[in-house]
Amino acid sequence: MHFISLVMKNVLRRPVRSILTALGVALAVGTFVSLVGLSNDFVGSISQRYATQGIDLVVLKSGRAEQVYATLPEKLGAQIKALPNIEAVSPILFDVVTFEDSDLVGVFIEAWYGDSPLFDHVKVMVGRRFTAADHHVVMLGKLLAQNMGKGVGDDIVIDGQSFKVVGVHEVENAFENGGALVLISDLQEIMDRQGQVTGFELILKDDSEAKTAETRRQIEDLRDPNGKRWNLAATPVAQQASSFIFVKMGRAMAWITSLIAIVIGCIGVLNTMMMSVFERTHEIGVLRAIGWRKSRVVRLIMLEALAVSVMGAVIGTLTAVVLTRALTLIPTVRAIVDGHIAPVTIAEGIVVACLVAALGSLYPAYHAAKQTPMEALRHG
Repeated sequence: MHFISLVMKNVLRRPVRSILTALGVALAVGTFVSLVGLSNDFVGSISQRYATQGIDLVVLKSGRAEQVYATLPEKLGAQIKALPNIEAVSPILFDVVTFEDSDLVGVFIEAWYGDSPLFDHVKVMVGRRFTAADHHVVMLGKLLAQNMGKGVGDDIVIDGQSFKVVGVHEVENAFENGGALVLISDLQEIMDRQGQVTGFELILKDDSEAKTAETRRQIEDLRDPNGKRWNLAATPVAQQASSFIFVKMGRAMAWITSLIAIVIGCIGVLNTMMMSVFERTHEIGVLRAIGWRKSRVVRLIMLEALAVSVMGAVIGTLTAVVLTRALTLIPTVRAIVDGHIAPVTIAEGIVVACLVAALGSLYPAYHAAKQTPMEALRHG
């Protein structure tokens, strides 16, 4: 009998046991693909935000665990703008709010100047942009507008203050499409942070690696009127998306949960393969007696585990993709991710399945191979 045919015959010999083991592996792979996939999707959405706006550096307060809530003086923007390689400086201010009437939690509110160059990358679908005369107006991302059921001319409440919707905008990432834009002066007022901003987004004249590094050093060496350093962190956008504390915590939780599921999958494969080896001790003795080497017995057991694990990987990956897409039907989720799982994450899920198969079958394969033909045949 062909070797692979023997492997599949042994897998199908106990179909219920094989299916249950595959489902255990599916749980491990599905958990990994969905959680890590969503985490990467969220980071990708933030990274895309910077990329589409042409931002080169983000300047925030250094040494703060949660930089979204750190503050810098708004006037610092003029000092940064005076540096030789700075093309444009855009102050930004963030807040995270809840819209209880729409059952939306953790919605990002971003504040810009009315003439910010960041608007060049925002497509106004309905309504208009801000003007110099505006006060307490808001532009909603298209996903937020859909989730709230609001449009141009409607009023929404942000931190207890009423704002008039003047526009609905669209950008190329879910992060901003699920949030809102207001004027810096308005958000400073309701947050009681007059003259303060979260940070600055910079466009450089020369974004080469050497010039960028030099500009970063210049920014981080800036000093206040008293000669004390501002304690700034000028971070390239490629690194900034992964530096937020909520991103780090989300990734950590995704990996911890995935590792727990992987351990459970390994135990399932280990149990199944040990039972299979015990039940086939006599059969393995016969194979050894007719000339099978220990290495071939090991390959047999490990390939059986791999076949079951690949079956589980297919089930787990398909389930993860479907469930992840289904999650985007929830307004809060749809506001931060689009539910896309990158092919590289699926490939990593397959690697996880192979790892589960290897770890779960290693000891059973060793146990089967170490027996002498005489010892194995006695079990007949």
